[in-house]
Amino acid sequence: IVSPFLSRSLLKDFEDKVAPCNVLVSIPEELGSIDSGFLGRESREVYVLNPDADPPETDEDESHLQAESRQLARLRGLHAKLFIVEDGRYSWTFTGSANATSAAFGRNIEFLVELRTTKTRCGIDRLLDGWGENDKGLRDYLIEYNADEDQASEEDPLIKKLEKKLDDGRRALSRIPLR
Repeated sequence: IVSPFLSRSLLKDFEDKVAPCNVLVSIPEELGSIDSGFLGRESREVYVLNPDADPPETDEDESHLQAESRQLARLRGLHAKLFIVEDGRYSWTFTGSANATSAAFGRNIEFLVELRTTKTRCGIDRLLDGWGENDKGLRDYLIEYNADEDQASEEDPLIKKLEKKLDDGRRALSRIPLR
């Protein structure tokens, strides 16, 4: 499963009704909300997008963002939604707008496209490792998720101090009367 947003209940339903989730790719904030018992299963690989995989912003990008909208800045990072299921020598790939959340499969209107083929043509290993020696796979753009590192960065006293100063500044700005 590749999805920026996750819900534990959908992941459990997927495993109970479809197939084990041996590879999970998401964003650190979402993985941090999933219990470590689920993520830490022995055969499960859990990844996040390598921060170096995003191309650097250019001055042209910045002026475009100012002219269009700062909202475009959120388009950086992991946005893909992909579900691959393998059975024997076959694979089914589903991709579209649905995140791996209960809302996506229970309340929202989402679209998925299905590709049925063999694992050697378009399976999990092909996606992760590519099609040949000189071909890059998705794994080349990922790093293993480490919950301890994610938590450690949140507990860094300097980061906490800077976040508090930023929050104080926001509060001060919001108190200024408009004229």
